[in-house]
Amino acid sequence: KISVNAIANVDFIKEHKTLRTPTHLEIDEAAKLMDIASEYTEHSCESIQAKSANERIHYRDMAILAILCSTGIRVSELVALNIDDVNYMRNSLLIYRKGGYEQEVFINSDTSNLISCYVSNERYGLLKDNVSEKALFVSLHKKRLSVRSVQTLVNKYTLKIEGCDTGNGKSKISPHKLRATYASLFLENGIGDLKELSENMGHHSMNTTTIYSGITKDRVRMEQAKNLKIRE
Repeated sequence: KISVNAIANVDFIKEHKTLRTPTHLEIDEAAKLMDIASEYTEHSCESIQAKSANERIHYRDMAILAILCSTGIRVSELVALNIDDVNYMRNSLLIYRKGGYEQEVFINSDTSNLISCYVSNERYGLLKDNVSEKALFVSLHKKRLSVRSVQTLVNKYTLKIEGCDTGNGKSKISPHKLRATYASLFLENGIGDLKELSENMGHHSMNTTTIYSGITKDRVRMEQAKNLKIRE
């Protein structure tokens, strides 16, 4: 088992009416998510069957979470990935974007290593005799992972982050919220501007990306409030 923080090395308009700031994970929470997935052991499982199943998808789950947090791709784009869409030499994924076009999306070395570990140690064991399956991420049922399965996966791990449990076994963090997490990390760390973020996220219009600018604006306003003192 390897323990890495695949998001640690992320190579991180017109004014509209007020929009609700998207729910997302802070950087320390995103790091905690990867730690939780990395340390998900027999103590986290309620039965021998659950432990056995978890051991077969350990790297798969870590790779999925790393991709969602460090690239911001849609969950539908993630499950559509095929085994041949991974380019280990270029550390990239060939994404089939909403709208029907292809885009090369780059990943960091930690994420690439997690994908490699999953493919080498788990994928072929999951597929068994279903060698014709082209999907990169497959389920315990030997077929392409579904959007619903990824939603369940994200819910399972994010529930263990403090403040994410909304009750009844539901987390406030979904795959789409991890997309917002990527946008937050990208802008807050000054990796690029809204135009570059829009391209990276596969948006057809900058107007769609503008909502994420509220994340950084909120951070600036919070810091300003902390520094404004009436009395010393």
